[in-house]
Amino acid sequence: QSEEQGVGGASRPMSSQQAKDSTELWYADSLRRTPNDANLVRAYAVFLHDEGRLVEAEQMYKRALGINSKDASCLCGYATLMWEMDKKSRAEELLRQALHADPGHCESLASYGALLLNKGEAKASHTRFRLALMAQPMNPSLLLNNALAMEEIHSYAFEEVEDMYQRAVEAETESHEALFAYALFLKNRIGEVDGAE
Repeated sequence: QSEEQGVGGASRPMSSQQAKDSTELWYADSLRRTPNDANLVRAYAVFLHDEGRLVEAEQMYKRALGINSKDASCLCGYATLMWEMDKKSRAEELLRQALHADPGHCESLASYGALLLNKGEAKASHTRFRLALMAQPMNPSLLLNNALAMEEIHSYAFEEVEDMYQRAVEAETESHEALFAYALFLKNRIGEVDGAE
């Protein structure tokens, strides 16, 4: 519900805080009625996570996994939370569990690829991104991360990496992150060529 009754029955928009409070009350009521609905508990964990209430979110992710330990979406969300809380080894463990539960889970593949890229494991990262791109071939974030991984793997030719960056730039509509990364890639490669001469 996004509006409330004002004076004389006229409606006025809810404030952001009122909307959050309303959502919080809805979750409390729903969880009271169906406490063992794993999807509902996971959705509440995501809500808390988005609100920055990390400790409460962690409790809800654990609760949801207590109901359904094979929920790849929940495992992946919990892994993201652990990464944000600087518990990187726990995040990696949860992503492995998510991919064991559902080897084709795109979000888990992408998250695990990003984690591996961050650890400097470009080849393993690239493998995860390629698998995720099979399900979402025009996902700009996947394309960009795959290009970043490919750039670290020296067996890829300049043109192959450049093509992946171009695909990321074409798919990206809301920010210029891929364009910036592509420009940096070109600058670095031109610098390498100039330095070799």
